[in-house]
Amino acid sequence: MATKTYVNNGSWREVATMSVNNGSWRTVSNAWVNDGTAWRLIYVNAFVYTETLSGHTSNYNLRTKLSAAGWNGSDDVDATLTVPAPLYIYAPSTGTSAFTTAPALPADSTVLVNLHGKIRGKAGVGGTGGPGNTPTPSSWPGSAGSAGGPAMNIASPITIDFHGTGSVEGGGGGGGGGGGGYASTTYTVKGGITVAYYSKAGGSGGSGGGGYVSTPGGAGGAAPGGLTGDTGNTGSTSAGGTEPAPAFNYGPGYPQPVWRTRSKGGTGGAGGAAGSPGIGGTGGASDTPLTYMSDPTKPLPTVYVADPANGRPGGAAGPKNYPSAYVTIIS
Repeated sequence: MATKTYVNNGSWREVATMSVNNGSWRTVSNAWVNDGTAWRLIYVNAFVYTETLSGHTSNYNLRTKLSAAGWNGSDDVDATLTVPAPLYIYAPSTGTSAFTTAPALPADSTVLVNLHGKIRGKAGVGGTGGPGNTPTPSSWPGSAGSAGGPAMNIASPITIDFHGTGSVEGGGGGGGGGGGGYASTTYTVKGGITVAYYSKAGGSGGSGGGGYVSTPGGAGGAAPGGLTGDTGNTGSTSAGGTEPAPAFNYGPGYPQPVWRTRSKGGTGGAGGAAGSPGIGGTGGASDTPLTYMSDPTKPLPTVYVADPANGRPGGAAGPKNYPSAYVTIIS
């Protein structure tokens, strides 16, 4: 906090503004005294700002708040912000910070945040599932989960006093999309007719990461003529979305004896909780060898040609941006 000075004119009173007259009255910025051994700072002329939040707040910018309260942009600042539980300061986009003091405040400014609630970056979106529409595994991948956004952007010294369950976390990363799967075979029947069998399964989308604002999962991979993967689950305030189910598709059968193919879309990864990365999706797969079934009611064996590489990685967690040279923690 800023240095406070008191005078006694019958009772002790805090000095709000100190001035000197050297031909005209001028406001003092800083005052020092020498106690015989060293110079000590006894007075700082600072703009005092105090705020207690009463509701959830997005993109809290301290400089914007100070200017709205009458700060001239050059005086030192003595600011105190209290965030009660269960309130959040949050970012609606991964491209912005939930809380910022940038650009830097004047050099002798002090900022104290009493944090009973939470400061949260925006969570990343889940990656899309891969398509299962061709026999080439290299075409099966979906997309990676996106990274979570930052919690804070601190450009000046600040003290954070944590109370109870107060916390600062970047947004959770989105889960990676699962890879698509494709299987096919041909079977020659009487008369020399060749019949082609195939199955297609799109990978399921990765789930959204955790943050204050719910973040959607990625879309399931398309598999025209086959089975489209499930959309990833939505992340919540406290947790990332759980991983969706894999797409499982059987190709058409031919009258007894039956030849069938089977493909499996990869499972999208779970979204990361606030401050944690998303989980990568798994690869899509297809049967090998192709399965001859004399009894189509029997379950097919779980043998696949899999390409683990077509499951995409989860997104990184957003940074909370402390500890840093600017941030002092009181817990």
